[in-house]
Amino acid sequence: MAVAPGIWVRAILERPEKSLGKYTTVATDLLSFGKMLEIWGEVMGKRTAYLECTPESWANAFGEAGVELAAQFQWGEALEEWGKLVPDEEYVNKEELGIGDEVPGFTKAIEALKEHFA
Repeated sequence: MAVAPGIWVRAILERPEKSLGKYTTVATDLLSFGKMLEIWGEVMGKRTAYLECTPESWANAFGEAGVELAAQFQWGEALEEWGKLVPDEEYVNKEELGIGDEVPGFTKAIEALKEHFA
Protein backbone atom coordinates (compact mmCIF):
# COMPACT_ATOMS: atom_id res chain seq x y z
CA MET A 1 0.00 0.00 0.00
CA ALA A 2 1.47 3.35 -1.03
CA VAL A 3 0.03 6.58 0.26
CA ALA A 4 0.50 10.25 -0.59
CA PRO A 5 -2.05 12.09 1.58
CA GLY A 6 -1.31 15.53 0.16
CA ILE A 7 -2.35 14.50 -3.34
CA TRP A 8 -5.60 13.02 -1.99
CA VAL A 9 -6.36 16.16 0.07
CA ARG A 10 -5.77 18.42 -2.93
CA ALA A 11 -8.05 16.28 -5.11
CA ILE A 12 -10.78 16.26 -2.44
CA LEU A 13 -10.63 20.04 -2.08
CA GLU A 14 -10.66 20.53 -5.85
CA ARG A 15 -13.70 18.27 -6.33
CA PRO A 16 -15.99 18.81 -3.32
CA GLU A 17 -19.02 17.73 -5.36
CA LYS A 18 -17.42 14.28 -5.73
CA SER A 19 -16.26 13.87 -2.16
CA LEU A 20 -18.60 15.79 0.16
CA GLY A 21 -20.10 13.45 2.74
CA LYS A 22 -18.11 10.47 1.50
CA TYR A 23 -15.13 8.50 2.71
CA THR A 24 -11.97 7.57 0.88
CA THR A 25 -9.01 5.35 1.65
CA VAL A 26 -5.64 6.80 0.70
CA ALA A 27 -4.30 3.47 -0.51
CA THR A 28 -3.42 2.56 -4.07
CA ASP A 29 -2.91 -1.18 -3.61
CA LEU A 30 -4.62 -3.78 -1.47
CA LEU A 31 -1.90 -6.39 -1.03
CA SER A 32 -1.23 -9.15 1.45
CA PHE A 33 2.00 -9.04 3.45
CA GLY A 34 3.19 -12.04 1.45
CA LYS A 35 2.56 -10.26 -1.87
CA MET A 36 4.32 -7.11 -0.64
CA LEU A 37 7.35 -9.20 0.33
CA GLU A 38 7.29 -10.91 -3.07
CA ILE A 39 7.26 -7.54 -4.87
CA TRP A 40 10.03 -6.18 -2.63
CA GLY A 41 12.17 -9.22 -3.46
CA GLU A 42 11.57 -8.85 -7.19
CA VAL A 43 12.42 -5.14 -7.18
CA MET A 44 15.49 -5.56 -4.96
CA GLY A 45 16.67 -8.73 -6.68
CA LYS A 46 16.64 -10.58 -3.36
CA ARG A 47 15.29 -13.96 -2.32
CA THR A 48 12.53 -13.68 0.22
CA ALA A 49 10.48 -16.00 2.37
CA TYR A 50 7.24 -15.21 4.13
CA LEU A 51 7.27 -16.48 7.69
CA GLU A 52 4.14 -16.22 9.76
CA CYS A 53 4.97 -15.22 13.34
CA THR A 54 2.87 -15.40 16.48
CA PRO A 55 2.18 -12.26 18.52
CA GLU A 56 4.28 -13.85 21.27
CA SER A 57 7.30 -14.14 18.99
CA TRP A 58 7.02 -10.44 18.10
CA ALA A 59 6.77 -9.56 21.80
CA ASN A 60 9.77 -11.75 22.66
CA ALA A 61 11.86 -10.21 19.90
CA PHE A 62 10.89 -6.53 20.32
CA GLY A 63 9.22 -6.15 23.73
CA GLU A 64 6.37 -3.63 23.92
CA ALA A 65 7.05 -2.46 20.36
CA GLY A 66 6.58 -6.07 19.24
CA VAL A 67 3.22 -6.25 21.00
CA GLU A 68 2.11 -3.11 19.11
CA LEU A 69 3.47 -4.39 15.78
CA ALA A 70 1.72 -7.74 16.20
CA ALA A 71 -1.58 -5.97 16.92
CA GLN A 72 -1.19 -3.81 13.80
CA PHE A 73 -0.39 -6.83 11.63
CA GLN A 74 -3.34 -8.80 13.03
CA TRP A 75 -5.68 -5.90 12.35
CA GLY A 76 -4.39 -5.56 8.79
CA GLU A 77 -4.87 -9.25 8.12
CA ALA A 78 -8.35 -9.32 9.66
CA LEU A 79 -9.63 -6.42 7.58
CA GLU A 80 -10.77 -7.95 4.33
CA GLU A 81 -11.68 -4.81 2.43
CA TRP A 82 -9.45 -1.82 3.15
CA GLY A 83 -11.46 0.36 0.80
CA LYS A 84 -14.52 0.12 3.04
CA LEU A 85 -13.37 0.77 6.60
CA VAL A 86 -16.77 2.19 7.52
CA PRO A 87 -19.49 -0.25 6.41
CA ASP A 88 -22.62 0.99 4.66
CA GLU A 89 -21.14 4.37 3.79
CA GLU A 90 -20.40 5.93 0.41
CA TYR A 91 -16.81 5.94 -0.78
CA VAL A 92 -15.01 7.86 -3.47
CA ASN A 93 -11.96 6.29 -5.14
CA LYS A 94 -8.87 7.83 -6.70
CA GLU A 95 -10.30 7.61 -10.22
CA GLU A 96 -13.44 9.51 -9.20
CA LEU A 97 -11.22 12.16 -7.64
CA GLY A 98 -9.18 12.44 -10.85
CA ILE A 99 -5.95 11.30 -9.24
CA GLY A 100 -5.10 8.59 -11.77
CA ASP A 101 -1.44 7.57 -11.79
CA GLU A 102 -0.31 10.62 -9.82
CA VAL A 103 0.02 8.50 -6.68
CA PRO A 104 2.56 5.69 -7.09
CA GLY A 105 1.48 2.15 -6.37
CA PHE A 106 3.40 -0.15 -4.06
CA THR A 107 5.78 -1.42 -6.75
CA LYS A 108 6.72 2.09 -7.93
CA ALA A 109 7.20 3.22 -4.32
CA ILE A 110 9.59 0.32 -3.65
CA GLU A 111 11.42 1.00 -6.94
CA ALA A 112 11.89 4.63 -5.86
CA LEU A 113 13.43 3.45 -2.57
CA LYS A 114 15.69 0.83 -4.15
CA GLU A 115 18.84 2.95 -4.08
CA HIS A 116 18.51 3.34 -0.31
CA PHE A 117 18.67 -0.44 0.19
CA ALA A 118 21.66 -1.12 -2.04
